[in-house]
Formats: sequence, C-alpha cells, structure tokens
Amino acid sequence: AKIFLKASFEDIAGLAHDCIIDNTNVVLASGSGANAVICAEMMIFCRMFGFKFIAHNIGHSDRKACVERPFRYIEGNFLAGREFKDMDDLNKQAKEWCLSVNNKEKRLLNKSPDMALLQERPYLIALPPVMPPIYEHCQRYVDSKAYINLDTNRYSVPQKFIGKPLDVYKYFDVVRINYQSAEIAVHPRLSGKRYDVSRIDGHHIQIIRQQINHELQKAEESLLRLDPLLEDYIKLVKRQVRGAGARHINRLLAMSRTYPSDAFIK
Repeated sequence: AKIFLKASFEDIAGLAHDCIIDNTNVVLASGSGANAVICAEMMIFCRMFGFKFIAHNIGHSDRKACVERPFRYIEGNFLAGREFKDMDDLNKQAKEWCLSVNNKEKRLLNKSPDMALLQERPYLIALPPVMPPIYEHCQRYVDSKAYINLDTNRYSVPQKFIGKPLDVYKYFDVVRINYQSAEIAVHPRLSGKRYDVSRIDGHHIQIIRQQINHELQKAEESLLRLDPLLEDYIKLVKRQVRGAGARHINRLLAMSRTYPSDAFIK
C-alpha cells in the first residue's frame, strides 16, 4: 500500500491533504468510518508526507460506486485480451493505458484527469525534499546451503554466513541483505514468483569447489612434470586420505620447490 501511494505521489508531483479509503484492514487497526483507528505504521507514513486517511462510513451511498466500479472498468478495458511478460511489463502497459485510453474526458468531472490535475496542482501538498524509502525489514537465518528465505523465494549469500542472522530489507524492486550493518548482497526482487531462486556467482560452495579442483589439477600437473613416478605416488596418497587430498598434494608441491630434485624424488 505504501509503495503504491508513494508512486502515485511522485507521478502527480504532489498529494492531496485527505486520502479517502474503504475500511481496509491494511490501513485501519480497528473501527470504521468516523471511528476508524489508523494503524501505527500507516500513521508514520502519513506524517512523512503530511496527509491523513479518512475512512468511508459503512453503508455510505457512494461507497461501492466510487471504490468498486473502477476495478470493473480496469478488468473489462485494460486486462481483457492482454498478455504480459512479467510484472514490469504489466506496470509499463498499465501506465501507458492510463495516459492514453483512460485519460479521456470523465462525465463526472466534465474534464479529463490531466485537466483536473492542472487545476488542482496549486492546492496539492508539495513532496518532501528527500523522498523516504519504502521497505520492509525482517531478520533471516542463513540455511545450510547459503540461502535466506523470503516470501517462499530463496536468495543466496556468501557461504561464510551460514547459520548467522542477517537483516533483510525488501524494497519494491530489490532485496538488500546486511550483516552487522554491512551490506553483503543485493538481489533483484522475485516479484510475482513463488519457490524461485536468485543466485549470485561466487556465493556457493560448488563454485569454490570448482576453484579448488582447478588449483589441485594444476598442482598435480606441476608434480608430474618432475617425474612419472609421482603419478602412482599421488594415486596412493589420494587413496589414504579423505576428500580430494588437496592439502597433501599442495604440501608435496611445496616440498618439491624447497628440496633438491634428487633428494625429493628419493
């Protein structure tokens, strides 16, 4: 709700003193109409921009006509027969539709929305010099595969943070992940998706293993160039240790570089 309202404020370069709403529990903590109590988070949002919410009375004669009918108009005129690649494409087409098809003269106003905006602009509240960012903050623990879970989707982090609590900031289009006030990852937000994965190269242990295997291969090649006998020796070393034997092979390579060749082979 806050993202939508902020976007509308920016689009018209100002905002009205009053925001008329239905009795939605997104904004209201309790009550309805004149007795409505705005929830604390939305009250803070109001103070940031200097406006107030006013809730309709239940049973108000114009309530359904002025709130529900525009949804039917959008569903029948904008959504009908259209296709969208993703949420960004939907938003882009919706804005183009609002500026062209939906900007015709309105019978209730006897003018177009653009003309009404020009007349009302002098009475709007000016936007603050610095627009406050809109985000949702939460904490997540990193799982054993170096991911955090957010809205059923998974976002990668460097593997050294496995098991640690991280601060996650969910913006409209990005997810920012911090550890002890330091930013460690920024992902495009997986909006409109479920059980999807966003992975950044270099975060996962599989990639580190590939690097280790590549370095191990280079170490073995360096040893084999010294003497063919070392091929059987390396095979026996690997058979006696757990894993790929990288530590032992690297130690052997270090000895080959510090000992005289004859003494090393013996």
